Amino acid sequence: MKHLIPVAVAIVLSMNAHAEDSKLAAKAFGITFKVPDELVAKYKSDYQIDLEAASGQNHHLLPHPAVFIVGRDGIIRFAHVNPDYKSRLDPAEILKAAGESAVPAEPDSPQP
Repeated sequence: MKHLIPVAVAIVLSMNAHAEDSKLAAKAFGITFKVPDELVAKYKSDYQIDLEAASGQNHHLLPHPAVFIVGRDGIIRFAHVNPDYKSRLDPAEILKAAGESAVPAEPDSPQP
């Protein structure tokens, strides 16, 4: 385990979903869902949650909670997506998956 290439952990967070780039990333990973117009209206009228004002967009797209671990070779080594926004992956599970996903480096390769 002494010569491991660290893996990049890409986490798409719902709080970043309002940025246009984050929306594109979430769509590319296939983890977005569209909030129905009637629910957008209900959030705004009943709960004072204005998705359009918060995001600056009217696409009503939000991401499912997701974790992707991508190796330096670009291969997705671990993926977890849960459509239930209240259920998040435990950080210990993410760290375990990252350790298990590490790719052994060549002994003479430079470490970052």
